Amino acid sequence: MSSHADAGTLASIASIISAFGTAMLFFRIERELQVAKEEEHVWLLHAELQAPKEEGFEFVRLPYADWLLVGAILIFLLFVILPLLICRDLTLPTAASGAATTLVAGYVLAILCHYRIAFDKNFVIFGDKRKGKRTNPEPSERFFVGLFLAAGIAVFIYITSI
Repeated sequence: MSSHADAGTLASIASIISAFGTAMLFFRIERELQVAKEEEHVWLLHAELQAPKEEGFEFVRLPYADWLLVGAILIFLLFVILPLLICRDLTLPTAASGAATTLVAGYVLAILCHYRIAFDKNFVIFGDKRKGKRTNPEPSERFFVGLFLAAGIAVFIYITSI
């Protein structure tokens, strides 16, 4: 008996999480556009205090946490669904599914850190509470993005080796 999941299970997992992730990204991008618009309004109020803004320049940033979700969606689509359609070997889709699932788990913690809902210290557990304007990334957000990125790579390597 194989230790890998069957193709139907992998396709279901990839489809559900990709759909969730895509919907979540639409909300996140809308939020970032709203923040950019609010910052534009503030810029107009305080134009004399700032350098001139470039014509046609629009800056929208995604928090580091969101890049975990973007990565997970791409992994699910390109390395789980696509290989399921073109080959019979399930090693790559299984390993990619494990890695992408790990990234989605990291997204949950990292986005909480981005908004200082959880782990709002300078260094994850110890240190002073952070105050003032948020940075991108927040220190604890950077920690969890790095941790879960490394964990995703480790999961991928482990699954391909069994």
